[in-house]
Formats: sequence, C-alpha cells, structure tokens
Amino acid sequence: MFNTGTNLLSILLQHNCAMPAGVEKFGRKKGHGMEWQVPWGKHTPAWYRGGAHVKNFIGRIPEENIMVAVMVRHPHDWMSSMCRHGYTAKWNRTARNCPNLYEGNKVTAKFGAGPSAHDSLAHMWNDWNGVYYNATFPRLMVRFEDTIFFPKETSRQVCTCVGGKLMTPKEKDGLFHYVIDSAKTGPGHGPGQKRNGLIDAWIKYGKARQTKLSKSDLEFSAKHLNRDIMRDLHWEFPEMPNTSSK
Repeated sequence: MFNTGTNLLSILLQHNCAMPAGVEKFGRKKGHGMEWQVPWGKHTPAWYRGGAHVKNFIGRIPEENIMVAVMVRHPHDWMSSMCRHGYTAKWNRTARNCPNLYEGNKVTAKFGAGPSAHDSLAHMWNDWNGVYYNATFPRLMVRFEDTIFFPKETSRQVCTCVGGKLMTPKEKDGLFHYVIDSAKTGPGHGPGQKRNGLIDAWIKYGKARQTKLSKSDLEFSAKHLNRDIMRDLHWEFPEMPNTSSK
C-alpha cells in the first residue's frame, strides 16, 4: 500500500536478515532471500495475486513459496500521508479539506496489475488491508510504528518467522543496519523535504497520536473502518473534538 513504510521494511530485511541455505549457496549479497516486493507488485492489492506478475518473478519463485510481510499503518496517519502525496489514488479533495470522507466520495487508483475502486479513502484502507487480514496464504502484518521504534526487534521477529537469521551484510561484524535517512528515494515519492528520516520519524510519531481529521471525517471513519483490524493491531479511535471544523 502507498505510504505505509514498505521501503523501510524491505531495506531492514535485505540488510539484516538472510536465509542460511541461500547464503551458503550464493553468498550473503545474492542469497539473502529477501525480495523487495511480492510477485503481483509492491503496492498492488492482493486480489491480483495469482494473476499478473512483475517481470523479475516470472518463472522464478512460486507464489506458494513466499511469506508476505505486509506493512500496515494506522488509518488516520495513513490518510494524512495520502493527502500529502496520493500517488495514483484519485478522489474529491482540496488542500484544506482532506481526506474529505463522505458517502459517494469514491476513490480510484491504478496499479501495475490493474485498477481498483473504493467507496471512500477509509474503504480503500479496509479493502487493501482486509484481503491480507482474511488471507489463507502465509502472511505477516507488521505495524508501521514498530519498524520505526523497534527496528531491530521487529526485523528479528519477521526474520525468524520466515526461517531466516539476523545476518548483516558483512556477516560477522555483529552490527545491525539501521535506516537513518528516508527509505523513499526518487521523484515518484514526492518532494524530498517532505520525507522523514529515522530521527524525524521518532520526533513525529513519538508523541501521543493527534489526528488532523475533522469531526465529520472522524465520525465517518469510526463508522466505516474495519474494527477487527483496528482491534487486532491494538489501535483505538481518537476522541471526537467538541466542535466541527467543517
């Protein structure tokens, strides 16, 4: 999903986790076994699984041999980031009125495998994450904030779960590779000055969550967001403000 920290997790795993059998056969650099995206595409919804594939996966790795690590971000934080940079997602919004949640404000998005359509930005969060939440194929759902505040511990748990071992690029130096600068690079991720490095992320997300959503957006999201996902990821809905900003 856009704006969830997928680049951060992939870098952490590629630099710190490796499959011992692969390293023995191909060396640490080529044998770590950590792919930066799934066969159906990095941001592409999982309902395209089994269909279109990105080129470097074709005929190389069977889907049933892949454990998917899915980054999930609190929906309010995610929607705020989507307001700053929506990638291919399109819906009715303005700089002063976003995410602008209401019945009928549908969202469309384009992915490498095909398009998607959703009843609102909140429903897009539900739809995209819901496929993984209800999946019968192997997957892990990793909270965004855990990779920010506990990168080593989170990497170790993910790595161990897939049968890997913490193993740095130099293999025996015993050092954990942290991602200090923004994991997002290139013009496709919006202005560089709006991207957060590790220290910026600690400062930004180390405070109690303060939503920027309006009262009507909060009411809409409280009504429509998937409460099962929210509960199982230990997230709560913020208290409603006393006055409306719309």
